[in-house]
Amino acid sequence: YVGDCQIPLACQMFLQLKGKELLEKNLYRNFILHMCSLHDFGLLSPVALYKTIQMLNQMLADSAEAKEKMRASLKAQREHWNAVGKFQQPVIIEPKPPTNTAKLNNVEASPSVRRKTSNLQNANRM
Repeated sequence: YVGDCQIPLACQMFLQLKGKELLEKNLYRNFILHMCSLHDFGLLSPVALYKTIQMLNQMLADSAEAKEKMRASLKAQREHWNAVGKFQQPVIIEPKPPTNTAKLNNVEASPSVRRKTSNLQNANRM
């Protein structure tokens, strides 16, 4: 593949080659999440995202075995959540300690200021 413009084609070709295996291994949600990430980063248009997901959904509809596996997996996940997950305490993330900022002429300097001055110094050397 040459560039970003071929990502939709690559996704569809991947589904044609590995779609059945993807469903057999119960990776439906992983694939959907990956497609959404590609869309979030601007590598996949909404139309291409929709077409790719529809293609995967059609494969799922055509495979009774994959549908049953997804049902069983969803049931197991819900049972686990009801038995264990909903009783767990949320994890509290500690805030990071403040980092030391660089000083330029005894004044706090942001990274962009440091970058600009270093670029000017490099230009003056030439």
